[in-house]
Amino acid sequence: LGTEIEIGIRSVLQGEASHYAYEYPCHSPTEKRWFWLYVTPLLNHANQITGAATSHVNMTERKLAELQVEALQKQLLQTERNKVLIETAGAAAHEINQPLTAILGLSEVLSKRTDLPTDVTEDIQLIFESSQRVHTIIQKMLQAETYVSKSYVGKTNIVDFEASKKKNTENQ
Repeated sequence: LGTEIEIGIRSVLQGEASHYAYEYPCHSPTEKRWFWLYVTPLLNHANQITGAATSHVNMTERKLAELQVEALQKQLLQTERNKVLIETAGAAAHEINQPLTAILGLSEVLSKRTDLPTDVTEDIQLIFESSQRVHTIIQKMLQAETYVSKSYVGKTNIVDFEASKKKNTENQ
């Protein structure tokens, strides 16, 4: 930090830069504050640099406003992400529910038949149970209220529907 400021001041003193500006925090024990350091060269009557003038401007109000805008932008992004998640999950759930209803209904009807071989009956029961698990997943998708992701294979992230159904504002 000190080196960066030193380089900036030297560049003004050596005529390499017409001015130098640097924003820095200077917090007190009771409040957060930010200042803006501004350096301009001092010229003599022959237009030679003889020194530099520095000013430190308190820019705390502007910085706090910037931080508030950033927080609001982050909140808006999260709101949009939640909206897309809820709409996508709802659409996917609706599309999956259509054929799933048929699979559940037909497998339930077939499981009640007594004229089928045991291995076929067992397969039908497996289809029915698997379809019920898919139905449970769909219900989780429909309960999503916020966007929470979790790591999956490699560097891929997927929506964690269990965590997303809770009113949770923490994002991962």
